[in-house]
Amino acid sequence: MNYLNNYCWDTSLPLFKLEGQGCKNFLNSQTTFDVLGIKEGNLFRTCWLSPIGRFKALLEAKVVGQYIYFVVLIGDPKELIDGLNKVIFPLDRVEIYPCDQIRRLQIISMHESWKESETQWLPKESKMPEKFIGLKTGDQKFIQQWKTKQGFPDDVNKILIKFNPFEIGFSDFVNLEKGCYLGQESLSKLKNIGRLKYHLRFFESDKKLNPGDKINLPDTYISDTLNKNVGVIYSSIPSGKGNTAGLAFIRSRFSSTENLTLDDDGGNLNLKIPIGFKEF
Repeated sequence: MNYLNNYCWDTSLPLFKLEGQGCKNFLNSQTTFDVLGIKEGNLFRTCWLSPIGRFKALLEAKVVGQYIYFVVLIGDPKELIDGLNKVIFPLDRVEIYPCDQIRRLQIISMHESWKESETQWLPKESKMPEKFIGLKTGDQKFIQQWKTKQGFPDDVNKILIKFNPFEIGFSDFVNLEKGCYLGQESLSKLKNIGRLKYHLRFFESDKKLNPGDKINLPDTYISDTLNKNVGVIYSSIPSGKGNTAGLAFIRSRFSSTENLTLDDDGGNLNLKIPIGFKEF
């Protein structure tokens, strides 16, 4: 893969608004980030989880007065809105409204985490911000390559929903001290244990691999107490003739290994920590 640094991600996303005096308290009680500690106008990201702490969606949001505007960066917006509406009570003093689409710009960098690169929301008919003038708009293939290298999941498929935000590398979006929220108890237990079962890793392979493929090791790697399967492919894209790059969840015991030889002529798997991955 070739990565340049004079590109931006330019996309439009559905925008939603939380309205009411209780909107900050409500979102704080439903997602992982400390919403109460956010300064007005600053973008922040927060995870929506299942009751057992599995990842369901990633929101990017901004506090504006008594409102919170947000987009869904990863996940199903309808599922999120339906889920939040089910737990809104009159005492919460909050309602959710759909707004127009918002144009979202982000500078692409292959040297720093996507979480740190310049990101801006633009209302309709707004002028291009100065920091984005002269940047090329990455096409779909280029954006997919960048996301893969960063460890930025494209969507919440049947694989991703099995993992928690720590395993995905989203620990910087999780606050365990701010009070109760959905999934917090499970995440707190993981933090106390101090170890994870899996880590998300960027891989390159000399074979074609597909999402859902199991990563199996030959018998020479295996002891009596270790399962032959050490991971699963989350996403994959072509990378050169007959090669594949992508993201995989690797058992922690092997997540620091740079090269794995797979069983049944599965080829070699070169592993790296994604640029945007944050250890917990």
